Amino acid sequence: MALGADAHRLVRMVLIDGARPVIAGLAIGLGCGVILRLGFRPLFIRMLPAFDPLIVAIVPAAFIVASLIAGYFPARRAARVDPNVALRHV
Repeated sequence: MALGADAHRLVRMVLIDGARPVIAGLAIGLGCGVILRLGFRPLFIRMLPAFDPLIVAIVPAAFIVASLIAGYFPARRAARVDPNVALRHV
């Protein structure tokens, strides 16, 4: 905010910075999970389906929502801080 960003832009930046590692981890985890599931499918042919689209849709959505909620409150609090006060304490 000291360099000209408004509160909305600051909240958006914090939310994006908080969600980026979650999205990267989900991509890596889902990729490894699908590969491992296909690898173990011959061992458990009747127990494991090859691909469960409901789980693949719900779990990442829940993680993304949780990361956005977890980042929103600190972002909102940071947007309310006066830049002069914040720079004075550096």
